[in-house]
Amino acid sequence: MTDLTIDQELEQNRAELLAHGYVDLPEHNGITVGARVHHRNERYYEALRDGTATVLALMERVDSPWSREWRQRDIELIVRRDKPFLGAGSLLSKWADYHTRIPRADW
Repeated sequence: MTDLTIDQELEQNRAELLAHGYVDLPEHNGITVGARVHHRNERYYEALRDGTATVLALMERVDSPWSREWRQRDIELIVRRDKPFLGAGSLLSKWADYHTRIPRADW
């Protein structure tokens, strides 16, 4: 099996979300494509100050079963991490917006 490039892996992940009814979103709570972010469980100084990943895609599934149940928007991010997460082979990760934090320069 051939290893995918980051761009190929990104398109594969986007295609999966598109197939499940997600659409591209330009901005959400200050998060845009290209923004530096970190996962909310990353609480060490560098993560809080500089982030650990860059947003490559921001997508929403409007009126999803999850959003109806929880009465929140169903938003997923695809990010490129600075380093693979916990030994994963890929730099790409997907997580929900409620796991996302924007770094603060004043840390």
